Amino acid sequence: MAVQIGGRCDTLPGSGLCRLVEGLQELFVMADFRPFRPTTVLFALLGILTGIFAPTGLRADIRVWTDQEEVILKGTLKGIETIPDGAAKASPAAPPPRGLPPKPAFRPQTRSFGPEDGLTVADYGRKMPPGSTLILKKGRYFGGTVTGPLTIKCDPGVVISGAGKKAALRIDASPVVIDGCVLRDSRNAQNAAGIWAEPGMKILTIRNAGIINNGNGILVGNRQDAVITVENSVFDGNGAGGQAHQIYISGTNTRLVVRDSIFRNTAGDGHVIKTGAHTTIVEDTRILGSGQRYSRAIDAFAGGDLRLKGVQIEHGPDANSDIIGFGAEIRRSRNRSRHSVSFSDVTVKCLRRNGCLLIQTWLPEPKAVSGVRAAGGQVKLAPVRK
Repeated sequence: MAVQIGGRCDTLPGSGLCRLVEGLQELFVMADFRPFRPTTVLFALLGILTGIFAPTGLRADIRVWTDQEEVILKGTLKGIETIPDGAAKASPAAPPPRGLPPKPAFRPQTRSFGPEDGLTVADYGRKMPPGSTLILKKGRYFGGTVTGPLTIKCDPGVVISGAGKKAALRIDASPVVIDGCVLRDSRNAQNAAGIWAEPGMKILTIRNAGIINNGNGILVGNRQDAVITVENSVFDGNGAGGQAHQIYISGTNTRLVVRDSIFRNTAGDGHVIKTGAHTTIVEDTRILGSGQRYSRAIDAFAGGDLRLKGVQIEHGPDANSDIIGFGAEIRRSRNRSRHSVSFSDVTVKCLRRNGCLLIQTWLPEPKAVSGVRAAGGQVKLAPVRK
């Protein structure tokens, strides 16, 4: 500011305030600032004091002026800094306000895509921020590997194909929701799968889906504290070589919940549901036998907590004699100490000529069975210990 000293302190009322102004002038001169008129310093001081003692949070426009320009600032006063002439361009930017939450870089979106671009489902997902909803229009897609939190919703007529691949869709993120999609034809290898869970999967929800003609329908390895939920879905024709199943939870640190679903045409000597999960819950679900050869309806190979409610089981003519196996491979979870089996409103129909065993166990549990009704054929309801 190029302002000449003019006037003296004795021209201003209030000698005490004038001395304060003169003291400020001397400080400015010692600091190599250009001199100010006492009136200018006084009004600046009054403005600063007004800002300091203004009520906290009061929002008002602020008017700042010099002999060269005037600026009106919007918002709440946060600070004042005096900069010598010529130094403004070299000054660093003002620090960001403290205490304010960072703005999210991106917000989740909902977008629709069709098959015409030839991209995989995972490619479309990577075009969107984490947590977005991807809507697939009618058509045929390849899946790829989902690497970020995503909801995939499929219009009627969408097929995610695993033809020639080890999986129709790989999941390496959490949470992921698959809603209304058909995933099929992944039979490139015995351990292929319609849905293959990679290490990044922790929470996976599958709704209104069709899992058809794959090696495994769903394949999940040992995922710490993972939760897999299946609702209102159809599993048809999955299984291969006795080591692939409609659902295969091969690890033991998982929770599996299946509700309102149908399993049919289990293929290739596999089980319908093979689970090592610490908790397996099956509710309001039908497990239907067929002319194809398969093993057990449920194989809880590491024991754990097995609960069936409102389940209908039709055990096929060429299936194992035991409908449920409990603890046949307990060595895979030696540290597991809690085991239980419960049934509520379960019906069982045996299509085998020589009859069926409801449950064969390698563990002390269950000691007895209740909540199960035989609806046809010869069914031994009492537990059989191996």
